[in-house]
Amino acid sequence: YNPKNGDARISGTAASLAGIEAALEADEADLLERAIARHLALHAIVLSLDGIPVIYAGDELALCNDYSYTAEPHLAGDNRWMHRPRITAEARRARTRSGTVAHRVFGSIRSLLEVRRRTAALRGNTLPQVIGGENPHLLSYLRVGPEGASVLVVVNFDEVPHTVGRDVLDPAGFRQGSVDLAHDVVYGPGPFQLGPWEFVWLSRPSG
Repeated sequence: YNPKNGDARISGTAASLAGIEAALEADEADLLERAIARHLALHAIVLSLDGIPVIYAGDELALCNDYSYTAEPHLAGDNRWMHRPRITAEARRARTRSGTVAHRVFGSIRSLLEVRRRTAALRGNTLPQVIGGENPHLLSYLRVGPEGASVLVVVNFDEVPHTVGRDVLDPAGFRQGSVDLAHDVVYGPGPFQLGPWEFVWLSRPSG
C-alpha cells in the first residue's frame, strides 16, 4: 500500500495466490490438485487472449512466495519481493522430474503454448467475443482467426462442476460437436460438464 497515492496491490506469486503453497504446507493432495488446476486455468486465459502473452518469471515452474527478503533490511519493507523468487538451479531441474508440481505445470504450459503457436485463431490480434451465458461461474469467449476459424474458450471459475450448455455453445456456433485443443478430447453436440477450475479450448472438428 502506498499512502501517498492510495495505490494498493496484492503481492505473491501466481502459484501461492492459487493455493499451491498452502496445499504443499498442509500436505493435502486434494487441495493441491485444485490449486494446480486454478493456476493452469489462469494461464489458459492469458495464453488464449489477443496480444503477446506474458508469463511472470517463475510462474512456469509454479514457484511459491520467497520470504527470504525479510532477512534483508533494505528489502524487508517491500513485500513485493516475495513474488520475485530466486530461480535456482534446483528449481529449474524440478521441471524435469516426474511427479513434481513444477513438472506438471511446466509441461502443461508448454503444451498450451504449442497449441497457441499452431492455432491461427489464438495467434491473431482480434479481440475476444465474450459469450454471455446464463451461468455466472463460467467464463466463455470466442477467438476468431483471419480465415474465419474460431476457438471457444470456457473456464469454470468454481470449486464444483458446472455444465457448459446450449446457452454458450449455440451463440458461438458450436452446434455439431467440438474438439478440445488443450486436452485433445472430442465432445459431442450436446452439453458437457467442466470440473472445478477446468477449462477447454474448443475447435470445430475438420471434415
